[in-house]
Amino acid sequence: QDIDELKKELESKKNRKFQEKCILIAQILLNEEPMVEYRPSFMEGLELDAFFRHHRIALEVQGAQHRLHSTSWYKDIKKLEDIVNRDRKKRTLCQLNGIYLLEI
Repeated sequence: QDIDELKKELESKKNRKFQEKCILIAQILLNEEPMVEYRPSFMEGLELDAFFRHHRIALEVQGAQHRLHSTSWYKDIKKLEDIVNRDRKKRTLCQLNGIYLLEI
């Protein structure tokens, strides 16, 4: 493994822990068990980090890879653009289906 791969792995682990904490906080506040890594049919194959069915709230915890172009994450800008486009599509599909998408 090169240094960029190790940095990416460490960032991914940190992001996963943060995601788990965010989901737990939302679960406590909403008093509802979420569906984690949920792929409802209306999302056209895209995944929601957590979905609280009763409240119609989806939770997406965005890591740095959703905002920043870094060679440790991407070999080219195209991959960042793909992620940004997927995020935009998630927002649109949630809105069209009456789901409030909370992005952290």
